[in-house]
Amino acid sequence: MDRLTYYKDGKPYLHKNDGSKNYMRNADIEAVRRLAAYENTGLEPEELDDFARQACNIRMIVGCKTLAECYKLVEDGRLIILPCKVGDTVWERDGAGFLYQYTVTVAYFTNGKVIFDTDGGVCFSAEAIGTSIFFAREEALGGEIDG
Repeated sequence: MDRLTYYKDGKPYLHKNDGSKNYMRNADIEAVRRLAAYENTGLEPEELDDFARQACNIRMIVGCKTLAECYKLVEDGRLIILPCKVGDTVWERDGAGFLYQYTVTVAYFTNGKVIFDTDGGVCFSAEAIGTSIFFAREEALGGEIDG
């Protein structure tokens, strides 16, 4: 993504469509600062939308005042966004092709990994999601028709 903004001597500027530079009027400075803050995330609009959806409840739990603060915590490795939560249903497909349905009961961090426990006694790491653990029965079936 090409930047639309830049700062010089602490003042916000916009690049014009012709590539030249333009200082903003005082009324526009806040808008340019907000655009620059978005550009500083390095995320494309779709990525920022995904992050915003995931971070909706994080702000309340962690106490971030802004989405940028939450993003900084994730970027610094001090906040992990879990792929599922306690109460979610997961499906396991074993080597013989049998499906098992579980409910996530606990999520914890140990030895550098997030581990999930289920009501069926099965524990799995986030890395297992999409290979042996799935969020939908259809995914666990792998496109097969269940008889």
